[in-house]
Amino acid sequence: RTIAENKKGYDESFIKASEIVIDTEDLYGIEIAKTVKGKDGSYTSVAMMDKASAVTVYKAQQADMLDSLKSLEADKPLSDGSLASLEKAVSYCRLAEKYNKYVSIINYLEGSEIPFYDIRIAESAYSSVSDSICLEISIVGDDTGRVESTVAEILTGFGLKVSCGSEMPTAITEGRIDFRQVQGTGVAADFVFAEFDAEIRLRDLVSDRTVFAYSTHGREGHQSYESAKSRALSVIEKEIKAAFNEQISEVFSI
Repeated sequence: RTIAENKKGYDESFIKASEIVIDTEDLYGIEIAKTVKGKDGSYTSVAMMDKASAVTVYKAQQADMLDSLKSLEADKPLSDGSLASLEKAVSYCRLAEKYNKYVSIINYLEGSEIPFYDIRIAESAYSSVSDSICLEISIVGDDTGRVESTVAEILTGFGLKVSCGSEMPTAITEGRIDFRQVQGTGVAADFVFAEFDAEIRLRDLVSDRTVFAYSTHGREGHQSYESAKSRALSVIEKEIKAAFNEQISEVFSI
């Protein structure tokens, strides 16, 4: 807030509260001064920062990151359709964001005005690489196409193209699902079970490298085999959605 007129005869401005969010592994110069246990069983710690020491460490790492950013800017990831190039572009964007976070902290701690890195440069490189990628999906045994549709939904959610048209695919999500019909016995004699094995992998066709793979096994039962098989597909869809979302987010999300 600003006080337009005070006893000193000039404007006075000050910040009432300020907050910078940073991951705990990026904290330096911090010492825990006191920890108090609350009535609800939770703990609250009071931390003290040695500003001079912290700034020294942050500035050293900021300088290293800037060198890496300049190198990436000069040698941008190739728009060759490879997932390896996309991984490099993702690392570029993540590094730019981390660099700007460090600049925020340094500027805050020592009142300096170090310029931020233009994140749009990294994002432009990411977009060019992402646009060059075209994924094919081929899962043997997915007769209804349900699993392929689930995979396509996940990939497009991350901005990846899964309809190649006349283009040659540069990557593929491939795999197979095998079902076996098993008649229940004993108390489950009225049930039919669909046992399944499913294996799916994401492969970079440019480098012929598997980025990640997932497999699962199980069985589902019902009064009819088709219904049991449908339930098994629902389980496979759910597990693949969770696994792919986690792994793709870790590797390709910015």
